[in-house]
This record gives sequence, C-alpha cells and structure tokens, in this order.
Amino acid sequence: MGRDAILVTDGEGKGPLALASRKLGIAHRAVDPNKGIRILAGVFHIQNTNAYHSRLKEWMFGFHGVTTKYLGHSAGDACLSGYTLGPGLWLALAAGHCKG
Repeated sequence: MGRDAILVTDGEGKGPLALASRKLGIAHRAVDPNKGIRILAGVFHIQNTNAYHSRLKEWMFGFHGVTTKYLGHSAGDACLSGYTLGPGLWLALAAGHCKG
C-alpha cells in the first residue's frame, strides 16, 4: 500500500479499524452518516466500499463460510499467526504487511 493511501471508515473513528490504522501507520479519516456526514472534505466517502462489500457478501454466501476448525489449514496460516481474526487483520493484509 502506498504512503499516500488513506483508510476511510464510517462511524466516529474509534473502532478497531481506527486502532489498526494507527498501529500500521496508515492515515485514517472517518465519515459519520449518523451525523449526516457522508462526504468529508469533498473527497472522502464510503459509498464505493459499501457497494463492493454488499456484492462480496452476496457472492460469499454460496460458500457457507469456513469453520474455525479448518482455518489452520489455509496457505496463509503462517502469515496469519500473531493476528486476531478481525478488522485489524484485514487492514494489515490489504496494506501488504503480510505477504502470503
């Protein structure tokens, strides 16, 4: 991930992704739709991400998920060790901190 990358999340910017972005040194901006803030500084928004997430969930539904019993069998097991399964892990993977 480039040094100019910025993580944009919804909410108040206090959740696990905000914490992970600080730990990983990734810039973070939070929009808060609950307060009517959908676009920040005229450029930061989450509509594309929400649309992608919706399509991804719909596609993944057919796989019925992977049980935790078999998570250790994945090719990326060594890469995932030391991470808790959650938003921080996905951000670390997306940022290239874990090369499978």
